Amino acid sequence: MNGNILSSEFAYKTTDYVNIEDVTGIYRTGTNIKFALWTYCFYDADYTFLGYKGSGTYVDYTIETYNGKQVTWLDIDEYPSAKYIRITWSIERPYTYWITKNEYTYKYDVPHITVDDVEPLKFYGKKIVNFGDSLFGNFRDTNDTTDKSISKMIADKTGATVYNCGFGGCRMSYHSQYWRAFSMYALADAITTGVWAEQDNAIQASPSGMPSYFADTLAMLKTIDFDKVDYITIGYGTNDYTGGVFIDYRSGLEEYQYFNGALEYSIRKILTAYPHIRIAVISPCWRWFIENGEYSYSSDDEQSKNTRDLMLTDYVDACKTECEKIHIPYIDTYTTLGLNEWTHLEYFPSNDGTHLNYKGRELRADRIVGQMNALF
Repeated sequence: MNGNILSSEFAYKTTDYVNIEDVTGIYRTGTNIKFALWTYCFYDADYTFLGYKGSGTYVDYTIETYNGKQVTWLDIDEYPSAKYIRITWSIERPYTYWITKNEYTYKYDVPHITVDDVEPLKFYGKKIVNFGDSLFGNFRDTNDTTDKSISKMIADKTGATVYNCGFGGCRMSYHSQYWRAFSMYALADAITTGVWAEQDNAIQASPSGMPSYFADTLAMLKTIDFDKVDYITIGYGTNDYTGGVFIDYRSGLEEYQYFNGALEYSIRKILTAYPHIRIAVISPCWRWFIENGEYSYSSDDEQSKNTRDLMLTDYVDACKTECEKIHIPYIDTYTTLGLNEWTHLEYFPSNDGTHLNYKGRELRADRIVGQMNALF
C-alpha cells in the first residue's frame, strides 16, 4: 500500500483501496496542529466512488493524545455503505496513517499506510482460502487461545480475510467412501461446478470418525465467492502418505487417484474457472512417531515407510516437483521450521507427533506469510 503518484502534474500520492470493514478508527500521527493535507475517498464493495472528505480547506479535525502520540482522526462514518477508502497526501509530507480494528481483529494495529520508508503488509483486505487437512481444520478458534488455527494466525498477521477450509483426515487424492467428498480434487470439482451433492451426502451420512465441524466448514465454504478470492493455499500430504497413496501414475488409475495427479487436477480445475486466483502449495510438516509413550523415530527415518515403501519426504518432494512443473509457488514447511528430534516437545504435544501445538502452528503461519510475501 505504498502510494502511487496520481499525476506527473501534481505532487501527491494515493494509497491502494483500503478495506474498512470492522475498522474502528484511522488516525494520522506527526502533527499537533490542524491541517488540510489529505483527501480521502469512499467506495462501495464494487469499488464505485461514493464521495470524499478533505481537500483544500482547513477541516476542523480533532487532535488528541493516543498511544502517546499527538494524532488526528479521519471521519469514516459519513458513508455507512462504504467498504473501502483511498487516501491522498502530499509527497512532501511523509506522515503515517494507522488503522485500528475491533476486538475480533485486535492485532490489526498494522498494516499502516506509509510513504516510502516502511514496507506495508501487502495482503491487507485481501481474501485467502486455506485448503488442507487436520493441521488447519482441527483447530476451531474457540475462546481457548491454544485452539487458534493457522488460518486465524495468518489473518492476524496480514489483515486479510482468511477462510479455514481444512478437513481433518482428508487427502489430496481419492479416499474411501464419504471421506473422498472432502479430498482436494473433489472440493475443486464442487467449487468450480457449484454442485455439492457428494459433500452434502457425506455430511448427511455422518460416518464414524468424521469430525463434527465438517458441516460448519462446508456451510462456510459454500458461501465463498471465488470471483472475489485473491489467494488459495493447498496443504495436503500427510493422509495420502499414511493411506499409501501412489505418488505417480500407475496403469488403471484415474488422474485424481494418485497424489501428483490429484494436485494438478485440482489446480487446473480452479485456475480454469478462476484464472485471477494465485495459488501456493504448502508441503506437509515433519512428524514423529511414538512407541511406549516416547519418541521413537521420525518421518526422516526408514522405518517410517508406508505400505507403498514411500516416506513422507517423498510426498514433500512430489509437491515441489509438481509446482515446478506447472509454475505454481511452493512453500516448504517440512525442512524450514526447525522441527526435529531435539525440538519436537517445543512444537508438538507430548502425546501427538502429527499435530503442531500453538507454538508450532505459529511457526508454520509465520513461514506461510513470509513466503507468500516473497512469492506474490
